Amino acid sequence: MSNRLPNPHTLKEAVQEVIRQNNRIGYPPVRFLQATEDGNASNLIQVCTNLIFSDNAVKELERDVTRFPNLLTLEDLVVKSEFGSQWDFDEDSIQRAKETVNWLDSQPGRRQWEI
Repeated sequence: MSNRLPNPHTLKEAVQEVIRQNNRIGYPPVRFLQATEDGNASNLIQVCTNLIFSDNAVKELERDVTRFPNLLTLEDLVVKSEFGSQWDFDEDSIQRAKETVNWLDSQPGRRQWEI
């Protein structure tokens, strides 16, 4: 089963959509919200890049998708919406996001996001 991917046009909108969707399904994204300042961090691209490369963040996502199989991640939006480069992510960040999405999507029960 798949979920329809939201279509945010800016990185700020993407971050806020992840927060809204996570809250809606009962998963409070406290660390993500704090790190990104609800999408208002002055260095949002750097904060998001750091999260994409954070091994701890990926481990938390891996754990959390088992409890919340339709959890929307920033990585889903960066990769599947193909807005990553428009939001100024470099190729290394987009590739890392892709690896994370592929890994999460391979987890049993994970509901994948479709455009």
